[in-house]
Amino acid sequence: MIEEAAGTSMFEEKKDKAIKTMAKKEKKLEEILSLLNEEITPKLDRLREEKRVFLEFQKTSSELERLSKLVIAYEWLLDHAKVEKAKEAVVRGEERRKEAVAARARMEGEISKMEKEMGRIEKQRDAVRITSLFQLYLRADGTGLLVGTCERWKSSSSREAIECDRYGDHKAQDSSRWEDEGDQGGREQDQRA
Repeated sequence: MIEEAAGTSMFEEKKDKAIKTMAKKEKKLEEILSLLNEEITPKLDRLREEKRVFLEFQKTSSELERLSKLVIAYEWLLDHAKVEKAKEAVVRGEERRKEAVAARARMEGEISKMEKEMGRIEKQRDAVRITSLFQLYLRADGTGLLVGTCERWKSSSSREAIECDRYGDHKAQDSSRWEDEGDQGGREQDQRA
């Protein structure tokens, strides 16, 4: 009663309520700490690890993309250099082809000139042979040593040929000697006469 008269009982009741409330709050705090330690902290740790892995992956991906672009640029440079070399090779090949065509045309012209010159020389040679044989025929003395008649004058595609029959009292000399000796044989016949 003294407590009631002093008015302390009301404070005691409030004190007891406050202690009970504090005990409940302590229990609630322990539950929260337990929940934090058992569930939230591991989840946070897992999320932090995932964040670290993701950031590392992102960094690796950006580095890979950068290196891929670098490789593509390098390959493009190599391919571009190959294309330039191929173009230069084509230009050089075209120049060599033009030079070869010009050389061929020049050689064909020279061959044509040489063939014409060869034909002219062969005609001169055959004309000299005919003249020599005809002079030899005209210079023959009456003994029949070198008497001959030209039966045929024949032109072939490669050279001109003369066929002569030789006859007389003595053995006729062969035509190769006539062609080799030419005027010399005719001079010997003139001297005998």
